[in-house]
Amino acid sequence: MAEFQAFHPDNQTLGIAIMATVAATQYRSIEPLLKKHNLNNVAPDAWYPQQAELGLLEDINNTMDFVAIGMKIPDMVEYGVEVKTMGDALTLLDAGYKHNHRGPDIGGFHVEWAGKRVIQIVCHTPYPSDLEYGILYRLLQKFHPLDTGVYSVLRVPDTPNRKLGDDTCTFSVSW
Repeated sequence: MAEFQAFHPDNQTLGIAIMATVAATQYRSIEPLLKKHNLNNVAPDAWYPQQAELGLLEDINNTMDFVAIGMKIPDMVEYGVEVKTMGDALTLLDAGYKHNHRGPDIGGFHVEWAGKRVIQIVCHTPYPSDLEYGILYRLLQKFHPLDTGVYSVLRVPDTPNRKLGDDTCTFSVSW
């Protein structure tokens, strides 16, 4: 399954996540797109069809906007638990995703430690990989320890790629 296609038609997204898209986008005519997808009066604590949100993102279809949207999400949505460290932020990524999505098959994030300060994340969601990159990069900005200096988010080559129609995308995060 490619980007922009919900894994199940009954999947839903919490309104605050959709509001992050609106807050971050540089798309000048977002209002007609919101209306087109019945998302023009979104409330932060209400649930909306995930496919409507994905349709909105598909219409925006701009890599820079996707990264910006991804970077806005960690500042607006809740994990459902307190996050204090970089390790918390990444290992709780799946819990945060599931706090803001519901349905029979919403996907998720599989997080595996690959070293002392290296985590590989397999993203199994219908969202654009560039949006997920933005989420991961912002989490690094927010939570990385100051003594570690440089940090990076890289898509792992020779792994499935959602842009090519695969169900997953894999990132390596280090700090």
